[in-house]
Amino acid sequence: MAYLISVFSVYTKLEMVSFIVLGFFTCGFHMALITNHLPTQITSYGMSSDTTAAIFSVYGVATMIGAFLVGIMCSKFKMKNVL
Repeated sequence: MAYLISVFSVYTKLEMVSFIVLGFFTCGFHMALITNHLPTQITSYGMSSDTTAAIFSVYGVATMIGAFLVGIMCSKFKMKNVL
């Protein structure tokens, strides 16, 4: 347990670790908002559940394509310039 505490104290002093944790938190928070509130919002506009499913499908495919393209760009350019 002492080893774990010492490792945690070292990594919390590094600025990059804070940015990574903040990035994961932000991503998770946005995904929770989108997953929980977007279907209700779309159906409140009077769209059918089929339309809602299609919108989520387009969103998912666009997310996968974006992740793939960013991966390719990170292999060709410096990551700090891509992200």
